[in-house]
Amino acid sequence: MRLNEAEIQAIKDAVQRRFGEAARVYVFGSRIREEARGGDIDLLVEAPSATTMADRERARLATMADIQFALGDQKIDIVVTDLRTDSNCGDSDSRPIVAMARSEGVPL
Repeated sequence: MRLNEAEIQAIKDAVQRRFGEAARVYVFGSRIREEARGGDIDLLVEAPSATTMADRERARLATMADIQFALGDQKIDIVVTDLRTDSNCGDSDSRPIVAMARSEGVPL
């Protein structure tokens, strides 16, 4: 994976600050491939479902800003979906990007 420990920690801190301690974050896309060069930072955030869409969008944008402040000007894409738990282990989010991120993503 092409993120160093400081970058990983900055991402995790931003996600937990904006989405809460229960949130999970995965990196996917070109940043998980060592042979790739450049590319944006693609993140999947699994957030507790007790938030409204407007709250999630505010949290998503604030997380992007926090990460850019910590890492410098980089393109960051964040996809937010419901946190999977034992009680909802089926996937209620049918977006192809979510399925791909969950299948290839690396948890941080």
